[in-house]
Amino acid sequence: MTIIVMTVLRWLLLLLAGAWGFSCPDYDSIATPNVAADKFKLTDFTGDWYLMGTSEPTLPSFCKCGTLQWFVDSDGAVKQYHYTMTAQCSVVKFPATMKGESSDPKRPGLLKENLAVFNHSVAPYVPNMIFDVQTMDDGNVVGFTYACLLGKSGINLYSFNVVARKPILSLDTVKALVTKQNERVGGILKVDGIRYTDSSSCGWKGDSVIV
Repeated sequence: MTIIVMTVLRWLLLLLAGAWGFSCPDYDSIATPNVAADKFKLTDFTGDWYLMGTSEPTLPSFCKCGTLQWFVDSDGAVKQYHYTMTAQCSVVKFPATMKGESSDPKRPGLLKENLAVFNHSVAPYVPNMIFDVQTMDDGNVVGFTYACLLGKSGINLYSFNVVARKPILSLDTVKALVTKQNERVGGILKVDGIRYTDSSSCGWKGDSVIV
């Protein structure tokens, strides 16, 4: 038991050390006009997505080929939503459901969420930000999210994610998109440690259907 505790503590210390020098950004400092209230609504994010890149610290590196299924549960003044992320962890498919809300009508991509078990959140909500959505030349839609796992704490963990409606983005394209996003905001996003998805190794194709 002592060895397990020490291993977990060492893992947490490494993660926090890697996040040193960063802080949870204000949404307006990273959001693009593509997610302004007159162009984007939360229901635009419903449906299936392929996880093309992620730095999610709670997702083990051996879990790959992530997909997301998004749902808006209440479209009122305070919009409630949930999504399930499913990844292939060795020989087992592992699902995790996040539950949250969007309460700022002027910033529909500014979200608060956390892990849900039996439809109930197991911890206080923390920021997750849909800060850009792009339609590529081929019609594919790509979304960018950034989460601060410890809220607005000075010591934090961050999750940068790139999702796509179709898993047809090359590795070089995804990396270039990430670099461009971080350069656009002056390098305030923590992008090191992103793990990129090889669509071919996942068996994904342009006409793949998430099941």
